[in-house]
Amino acid sequence: MNKKLLKELSDSGVLFTESDVVFITKDETGQIVWLEIGNKEVGLTHIIERHLDDFSNAIGLTKDTLPSFLEDVISKGRIVSNTLSSTRKGYTRVYDYDGNYYTVTGIGSNGFIVTAYPTPKEE
Repeated sequence: MNKKLLKELSDSGVLFTESDVVFITKDETGQIVWLEIGNKEVGLTHIIERHLDDFSNAIGLTKDTLPSFLEDVISKGRIVSNTLSSTRKGYTRVYDYDGNYYTVTGIGSNGFIVTAYPTPKEE
């Protein structure tokens, strides 16, 4: 775990539960982005319950490989779309990272990953 980014996030005043952080990184916008275990509505638990089959069918990911894949997508991927969400305080970011699928993410304005799912690239 990147202790420097955890400290930077803590010093910024953002509320988070350090023991629940699955990963923390920065994307190409320079924003600190992190994934927590979460629950049925947000975070890793939500992504697994709602979108693991999507990731499995599209990319062959499992429950165990999904978190490291998402970290790679966010830390190394190229953002192809970054729009302010009209329904929540945050962004819908589409990352291009290695393969035939984009990864769509819902990221709060504070950097918390709410959701993620794959979508085919347009040919």
